[in-house]
Amino acid sequence: MLRRSYNALVLVPALLVLAVGCGGESTATNAQVETDAGTDDAEVPPFNGVGDAGRYMVSDAGTVYDNVNMLEWQRSVTSYTWNNAKTYCASLPPAGTWRLPSRIELLSLVDMTQHPTIDPIAFPSAPSDGFWTSSAVSGSSGFAWGVYFDDGYTNTLVVGLNARGRCVR
Repeated sequence: MLRRSYNALVLVPALLVLAVGCGGESTATNAQVETDAGTDDAEVPPFNGVGDAGRYMVSDAGTVYDNVNMLEWQRSVTSYTWNNAKTYCASLPPAGTWRLPSRIELLSLVDMTQHPTIDPIAFPSAPSDGFWTSSAVSGSSGFAWGVYFDDGYTNTLVVGLNARGRCVR
């Protein structure tokens, strides 16, 4: 059993994000999380790093299919402002099928066992820069959420500045 105190437990597709609190003893299995207080018990799937063998299928067309989330990703990336990145993705053929990913979708690519924190075979030469998501920052029209593959964290990005865009469908 992994025994630790948690402030929050958030499950997203194929990604487990744990915000660790203070204190708690640790003993390990990979099936369940128990908290000292006993109020935040949750089943946790085994986690061997997101880049498990067989997760991604790379195509000759320059895309990567994620067998876990059933999403197809653009393999190469370019820098754009947020609005230009959304326009670029929407213009890829077939028209209307590509888009910028949501914050949770892009976070599903994070693999904390790698640096940059993304599978190096599926996404070779991936920069550790900030990547745009389609998720706007609530209450602030000048910012959108991004994911940094240097450390696997999210942060806000100024929409008028350039960041990387990785389209998904």
